[in-house]
Amino acid sequence: MTFLKLLLVENDPRRAVRIAASLSSGNLDVVTVATRDEAMSALALGQFDVVLLTSATNSLGSLLTFEISERNGAAPVLVTWGDNSAAGEGLAISAAVPEQDLAAEILRVYQEADLRRDAASEALPVFDPVEFRNQMGGDEALIREIVGLFFEDSIGQLHSIRTILDDGDAQNASPLAHSLKGALGSLRAARAQRCAAVLEKATAAGDAPRSKRAFAALEKAMDELAIELQAILDA
Repeated sequence: MTFLKLLLVENDPRRAVRIAASLSSGNLDVVTVATRDEAMSALALGQFDVVLLTSATNSLGSLLTFEISERNGAAPVLVTWGDNSAAGEGLAISAAVPEQDLAAEILRVYQEADLRRDAASEALPVFDPVEFRNQMGGDEALIREIVGLFFEDSIGQLHSIRTILDDGDAQNASPLAHSLKGALGSLRAARAQRCAAVLEKATAAGDAPRSKRAFAALEKAMDELAIELQAILDA
């Protein structure tokens, strides 16, 4: 069963408690805040799968959409419930959906968003050699050294992640996914970095099925990246 971590933004304390209780009974781990500043602080301190705005706070939709878009790969899905006229670019849930059905509806729209993100990852560039060379100051010897070290380290990291996932302990793979995400960012490998970010979030949540899907996507992206990087070593 999938458990998602959800940030609820609701400025009415009583209503926030009631909604959070309903969501918590539906496989959602809920943290409640009342303002945009509190929401951004919570996002800075921890990873969330979903940010939920209610009819009382959905005017924050456009602001939070921009803030969330700055988060590379592991950005939460922004969902509004109620009067969705100010939902920004988030996903909207009708006000007709009652509180007792809200958790199931959030899970549904989250899964739809996951599929869209998978498609979006495929559109990202495998590797930006120009930006990478600029970052290295055009030093070809340094570039070859960095690429060689990445090959050595990443093979071990992928093997370790695969072993951990096969052992059924997804959460222990999260630090490795985080480390790999950082290395891929330094290489300017956007597609694999996005996949690593998705894997990091899935493993941190302990979601084994989603972690295995994310790992398969990462392996594919890494295979594509390896072809690009090998060309550097062969030059």
